[in-house]
Amino acid sequence: MSCATDGKALVKLAPPAELIKARDEKRQKLEAQAARKAAAVQEQQQKRMAKLEKGRISPEEFFRPPNVPEGTYGQWNEQGLPTADGAGEKLSKNQEKKLLKLWNDQKRLHEEFLAWQRQQ
Repeated sequence: MSCATDGKALVKLAPPAELIKARDEKRQKLEAQAARKAAAVQEQQQKRMAKLEKGRISPEEFFRPPNVPEGTYGQWNEQGLPTADGAGEKLSKNQEKKLLKLWNDQKRLHEEFLAWQRQQ
């Protein structure tokens, strides 16, 4: 309902079929929106579970078999970081830096996993 310029109410009559169609379209939009939202929540939950599953491995065991192929690394330090490759050659500074970054990421993931387990 809207007001005409003379201050009187203006009423427009619409066919019932048109009103029903508009109501159904609105309902379908809301249902589609709810379905998209539910799918997004489901996807977010799956990503979180995959992240937690990745954090199951402790950082000390992260670079040891069976988590890496046998023979990839030959020596490890007390933290579990590789110090030599499978042939016994010392790793380069660049390789050590990359592995340390991966180790720190795994440590963070493992701590999140342990916190999640304590909540369960």
